[in-house]
Amino acid sequence: MQDPLQIPLKNILDRIKAQRPVLVNKMAATALVFIDQNFQKGGFQGATFEPWQKRADKKDQSRPILMKSTALRRSPFKSYSDAEKAIITSSLPYSKIHNEGGMIPHPMRDTILNFAKDRAGKLHLGKVRTINQQRGISTIRRATIGAHSTQMPKRQFMGRSPVLDQQIKAMFKKEVPLLFKIIVS
Repeated sequence: MQDPLQIPLKNILDRIKAQRPVLVNKMAATALVFIDQNFQKGGFQGATFEPWQKRADKKDQSRPILMKSTALRRSPFKSYSDAEKAIITSSLPYSKIHNEGGMIPHPMRDTILNFAKDRAGKLHLGKVRTINQQRGISTIRRATIGAHSTQMPKRQFMGRSPVLDQQIKAMFKKEVPLLFKIIVS
């Protein structure tokens, strides 16, 4: 005689297998919300909150970090998903250096410097954005800027985190019972 619990357990296991892609997609959506929360809070929510290091430019302190444009905040997306996993990536080439920090190499390059005279007759670097600024340029010089590198501080916004794990667990506690309503007649 067949065990009466065997048939319902097989049905539940089949239902779990069928719903795995749905749950993986919901996990990915939870991760995308977590990344956006990091931008809102200005730091990474790991085991402890790690605020992002302030800007080096003292004149630009009022603007939020990593937000010169909203491109970096909008860039994370789900690039791959199947029944087993979802991979969240960013399409911007500079997102990795912002997320992990590190050295940015700058190769040697030639440039043109524009000099304008101020009212006292002293030369200073001039701007050439408008026609009036272009008229004020008195000297143009070619210059070579040597190879150098810039140290970018780590300003993590993506990655594994206990906070993200808790949010995914909460999502599971909410979603899994909805998938397995058992109707007894």
